[in-house]
Amino acid sequence: MNAIAPLARALRRLNPSAQLALLVVAITLVVALFPAAFATADPYTLDLPNRLLPPDRDHIFGTDNYGRDVFSRVLHGARYSLFTALVVVAFGLTLGCAVGVSAAASGGWFDEILMRLTDVVLAFPPILLAMVVVTALKPSLEVTMLTLVLIGWPEYARVMRAQALVVLSREFVLAARALGIGPLALLTRHVLPNALPPLIVLASLNLGIVILSLAALGFLGLGAGQPTPEWGRMVSDGRDYFLDSWWYPVYPGLAIALLTLAFNILGDTLRDILDPTTRRESS
Repeated sequence: MNAIAPLARALRRLNPSAQLALLVVAITLVVALFPAAFATADPYTLDLPNRLLPPDRDHIFGTDNYGRDVFSRVLHGARYSLFTALVVVAFGLTLGCAVGVSAAASGGWFDEILMRLTDVVLAFPPILLAMVVVTALKPSLEVTMLTLVLIGWPEYARVMRAQALVVLSREFVLAARALGIGPLALLTRHVLPNALPPLIVLASLNLGIVILSLAALGFLGLGAGQPTPEWGRMVSDGRDYFLDSWWYPVYPGLAIALLTLAFNILGDTLRDILDPTTRRESS
């Protein structure tokens, strides 16, 4: 009970939109972990006699052009979209932090090389670069994830380097150096913990961007292929039937929009909580 009370107080401090966004993310996470518990049918079972049925009691979101239950496919698609986005952001954040803190700690020519490398990646529009890389390789979910990690890390590296340079110039870090603390311990104990808050905000905002990027690549046929219930691919497959069977592309599209909006709201809320300047201005 004592452990739950602080969490309850923190949730009450959130504004209504942030609470609603957190609820959406929590529900999506539960559905992604246990989609079969909520699905009303097998998302892969073909039922051609019942293709393109409108929403009814048996098929809440209707059926697609193969007779598959759209509701069940949207629920199972949450696993691909959410978990893929989490993995992409986690690996991109880890790689970016490693590059950024290494550049800040080393300085000199090594810092210059790493930062020019990030400039090269950042010079290209992310979605265009992702399309080129995925097209050059064999389009698949794994290739898409790897591509999004490779084009996403420079943003984290830039922020990490800037934060690490600020922390490295502070008095407590200089005092730790004077006491003989080694470089690795200095980075892990002092630099990283004090530089992480802006990166946490950036990662939470990028979750929505990654979900949109996955959907965009899936829409273009550069993500997970059939019969994977990936939201972007479902929207792409349903666009030819939009006028007569609007439910086919609309419901996966709404899932993309809702989850992306939820992560954007949570990212803004985290920024307000973790940024002292914002807190002072709001007060």
